[in-house]
Amino acid sequence: HSSKIVKHLNIIYTINKFETNGIENEIIHGNKQHKLNVFNHHKVDNSDVKILIVDDNKQNQECMEHILTFKKFYNIDHAEDGEEAYDKMILNNYNFVLMDIKIPIFDGIEVVKKYKAQCPQSKTFIVAVTAGISDEIKKQCFDVNMDAFLSKPIDIDSFDKIINLMLKKI
Repeated sequence: HSSKIVKHLNIIYTINKFETNGIENEIIHGNKQHKLNVFNHHKVDNSDVKILIVDDNKQNQECMEHILTFKKFYNIDHAEDGEEAYDKMILNNYNFVLMDIKIPIFDGIEVVKKYKAQCPQSKTFIVAVTAGISDEIKKQCFDVNMDAFLSKPIDIDSFDKIINLMLKKI
């Protein structure tokens, strides 16, 4: 049993990892405890899932990466701006991309638009991650064929649902 404190924005997560036959981990967010199911019945082995986290804030990257590693995802890459994200997406065959919308050079929507134009057959599961999910932002994200939305600060239950949805689709 190990414990780690992660500060994300103005929220402190206490993350406890329990070895319960490899079945679940727990994340305590404030006083609310979340159990993350790390066992899945899908054909994809989590260690083989290639993930790109795009965010210009290192704390946001760390928060998402901690949740993913507790779900047994270890093949995780990072990008901090639109140009780096696009280049990495073109060069690597990611299964899952967590795309911050408001990033330097060009925004997440533009990155995905350019990527989809270059790789129209891609099966990459792309999630918009943003602090402000307005109807306009949602429409722009759907217009470039993003698969889901995740608001900041990260809601553990929503993130878990998106991960499970991604595993069913890849």
